Amino acid sequence: MRLTTCLLGLALAGLTAFSAYGQAFPTQNVTILVPFAAGGPTDVIMRILGERLTARWGKSVIIENRPGAGTIVATAALARAAPDGHTLGVVTNSFAINAAINQPLTYNTLTDFAGVSMVVFVPIVLVANPTFAPNTVAELVALAKKTGEPLSFTSPGPRTVGHLAGAWLENLTGIKLIHIAYNGSAPALTDVLAGRVPIKRILGERLTARWGKSVIIENRPGACSTCGAR
Repeated sequence: MRLTTCLLGLALAGLTAFSAYGQAFPTQNVTILVPFAAGGPTDVIMRILGERLTARWGKSVIIENRPGAGTIVATAALARAAPDGHTLGVVTNSFAINAAINQPLTYNTLTDFAGVSMVVFVPIVLVANPTFAPNTVAELVALAKKTGEPLSFTSPGPRTVGHLAGAWLENLTGIKLIHIAYNGSAPALTDVLAGRVPIKRILGERLTARWGKSVIIENRPGACSTCGAR
């Protein structure tokens, strides 16, 4: 099983058909709601897109970070926005996950939004602090089984793909992991680098999609990180 994460697209809280009224779009600045903290992959991707849309539209595209509750905070804000197309939102796999697990929601996942476009599709990657002894997933599993103690891992938030990937690894191998949820990849990775949490699942490059094999980043103390397809 290969778990991946992607931006399912920009969602509009009911897009008004401007062309039907002979109006150009946009008629004002556009806000894009990002459901994670600044500095993470989703945020960076949307800022790059925002710059290009600003140049094309001649209107400012504002990136607004609304992290929290496994992307629910940003999605709920999008649902409350005026249905004029000037507030867009980024949704990831969590958009469907939150609805599937019967999470209490203040919006209707099926009827309150209109998809606009797929933005990006990327795999997830497992990384660790360089001082963490295991250099491969097999070594990580062996260590967890040998000590019998649970290992802590981070993710961009509850019910994100990174969270589910950790649960999947637990179920697949029988080891014990403690999930520590953050409001985005950037703060989670900061704590991994600082040694406060040993391992993290983050978005990786497109090598997995290209090769058809999972790409695992192996952090080796005293050397550059290497990656290998498995």
